[in-house]
Amino acid sequence: MQQLGSVFTRHANDRIGRDGPLFRGRFLSIPVVSDAQLMASVRSVHRNVLDVGGVTDVSSYRWCSHGTYLGHRQVPPSLDFAQVLEIYGGTSLKFDQFVRDDLLGRERE
Repeated sequence: MQQLGSVFTRHANDRIGRDGPLFRGRFLSIPVVSDAQLMASVRSVHRNVLDVGGVTDVSSYRWCSHGTYLGHRQVPPSLDFAQVLEIYGGTSLKFDQFVRDDLLGRERE
């Protein structure tokens, strides 16, 4: 893996005219300490798929867990979203509305 990483880094640096590591410094992590932060983070992650070319609906993108939250897909063992749905009274419809809220305004921009 180390060799693969260094070969990739060399080629990427050659392409963009840089040197050194591709990812410098520490990553930024912010602890989620409130329900409001949790919901804003979940909403942002689910809506990020709209930036992928050709994706127009958050629940249709194969690699997004939004469809799982709505009960359209099998829940993988690594996904625990009970706390998120609890905030919405355990209903996936309210959660879906929260994620999609203001998407029409976004399309007009």
